[in-house]
Parts: sequence; structure tokens; C-alpha cells
Amino acid sequence: MGAVSVHDLGSPLASISHSPGWDSPAVMAYLTGKGINVSVSPPFSTPVDAYKRRLPPVVRASPHYYNTEEEIDAFLEAAAGIAS
Repeated sequence: MGAVSVHDLGSPLASISHSPGWDSPAVMAYLTGKGINVSVSPPFSTPVDAYKRRLPPVVRASPHYYNTEEEIDAFLEAAAGIAS
């Protein structure tokens, strides 16, 4: 599997990511099964940007100030589990 890449164009970078060869809905189902909420953003949700950059459906994690360090660690551990 390819490495995860961040597709956000902002500064600082945010949380829209994709890994070539991974099925985004399957990744979402895996993470949901571990109690981690993410979503899949299909190209039609941001048509100008996604189509211009030819983005596939991407997994979106939306951490915020109210997430604990433990929740962030759990997400990173689960994401690492997908990659291994």
C-alpha cells in the first residue's frame, strides 16, 4: 500500500487524506469499528477542487480542540494498524 498523503491546501495542513490503493469506505468502516469517527468525502462534495486535482474519495478525520490526547493517540494507532 502507498503512504498516506494529506490533500488539504491550507496552512497549516488539516485532515483530508488518502492512500493510493486503499478503499476509503473500508478504511472508514475499520476506524468506525474501533470507535473512531471519520467520514469519506467523495469528489462531488468539493467538485471544483477534487475534480481539478483528480482526487478519489478521501478519508476525512476532523480532530478539534475538544479531542483528548488519548483520542488522537487511538486514531494514530488505528491508522498505523491499517498501514501495517
